[in-house]
Amino acid sequence: MLCSVGCNEELASSVQCAVLSVHCTQCILCSGQCAVQPCRVVSYLLPSSCHPSFITKNIPYSLAFRLVRIESTAEGLEKNLLKLQEELISRGYRPAIVAAAVERAEGLSRAATLVKVPRPANQRPVLSLPLVAD
Repeated sequence: MLCSVGCNEELASSVQCAVLSVHCTQCILCSGQCAVQPCRVVSYLLPSSCHPSFITKNIPYSLAFRLVRIESTAEGLEKNLLKLQEELISRGYRPAIVAAAVERAEGLSRAATLVKVPRPANQRPVLSLPLVAD
C-alpha cells in the first residue's frame, strides 16, 4: 500500500479499506517535519545584544515551549530539542540556561500547552478622533 499523501513510500501494513487514509513516517509531508533549506542560517537573537537580560533568558524557553506545542511525537520532540540546544549554544547562549529552559519545557504536557488561555476583556475607552484632511 502506498502513502496517501503521494510520496510513493511503500507501507508495511496493508489495510483493505477504501475510506482509510494511511500515512507513512518516512516522508516530510507525513511526518510533520519542516523542510530545511541547505543555506539556512541560525538567526536567533544574540545574548550579547542590547536587549534586557530577561528577554534573552526567555528566548530558549519560548522556543522549547513552541516545540512542545508543535511536535506530536515524543521522538520528534527529543530530536528537535537537541537540535535547538545545539543551535542556541552555537549562538552564544549559556549551556546551563538552555538546559534549564529545555528541562522546564519538557515538564509540560502537550495537551496542557494546547489549551486556550482566556484573556480578560479590554475595558478601556476607545479614543476616536475625526480625520481632518487639508
